[in-house]
Amino acid sequence: MPEEQWERYSEGETADKNTAVEGLSPDHPLPFSDMSSLLLTQIKEPLYVALKIGDAKKDFVIEIPPPEKSQLKTAQQAHKTTTNKRHKILLKAIEKTGDTWLTAYMCVVYREKDADLNWLDPNHYFSYEFSADRTFLSAACKNSKPEITGIFLQTDGIRINNQRRDPLWAAIHNKDQQHSFAILKMLCSYRDTIIGDSVIRYAQTKTIRDMLQQAQKDRLQQKQELQEKQQKALPSSATDAEVREEEDGTVWAKLDAGSICKITQDGTGFRLRKIFNFESATISESHEHLDADGNLKTATAPAVTSFRQLGNKAEIEKAQQKLRAMNAGNNAQPKK
Repeated sequence: MPEEQWERYSEGETADKNTAVEGLSPDHPLPFSDMSSLLLTQIKEPLYVALKIGDAKKDFVIEIPPPEKSQLKTAQQAHKTTTNKRHKILLKAIEKTGDTWLTAYMCVVYREKDADLNWLDPNHYFSYEFSADRTFLSAACKNSKPEITGIFLQTDGIRINNQRRDPLWAAIHNKDQQHSFAILKMLCSYRDTIIGDSVIRYAQTKTIRDMLQQAQKDRLQQKQELQEKQQKALPSSATDAEVREEEDGTVWAKLDAGSICKITQDGTGFRLRKIFNFESATISESHEHLDADGNLKTATAPAVTSFRQLGNKAEIEKAQQKLRAMNAGNNAQPKK
């Protein structure tokens, strides 16, 4: 809660009554997106909140208990301290005390502050010399409960696939097998989650391993379906002789006698488009993000680079070979 809201709270101002009533029953939970930090400080009974989990945005209802005086005091102090100390307060709430209320409060204030990284960085990386490195999400996955993990999955900008500390790997090491299963199922409901063979191999139980294997198969099927949609989205003027697809899914499409387009995707909705123009000796690169149906959502402006500025010419040479093969039978050839 911002500092001015603490003044409103101390003066006895109350949150919207209709909003408060909506979360008093698990059958009528309050959407997490509608929850305010002011409301959290005022609840006197458990608050039932609906989290939206996965690409399908399925409801996961959690119970947030009313705060104790010590929690309110900690929350108030969080507004008066540094970002680094706020990070420590939140990490303690996640893996030491399992404090659902304080975790929800800190994340709601982050949203109210328009995802201000000076309040907290949801992807902050904790590095320790003699203990396991972790992020907030990986700490929740390994040392906490599904409710707290679910709260973090509502946070804008949270990264599920973190190269430094993988939440999926952390979740298979949660000592509570029921928590481990529930958290893994949450993470697997996002198509961006990368499910590696090692995660499946070291999962605690056969039930968990079977669930992860099925999720991995679903990912492969989704990737194939996405590639098929992307193939259909290529220019209708392209013929079989003008399009080549490699085993890894990379698509080469001839644009004209002097240029060729390379399209690669990772199966999670990210697509990289490169256009090699041998007339101007340039490469144009843009990043594209697709929705679940394979339709273009957003794209970066093309960045144009001269061939001379590239250190590695191997990709240019491969593009030239592809274009020459497609130009076979035609007089036009790309310039060297």
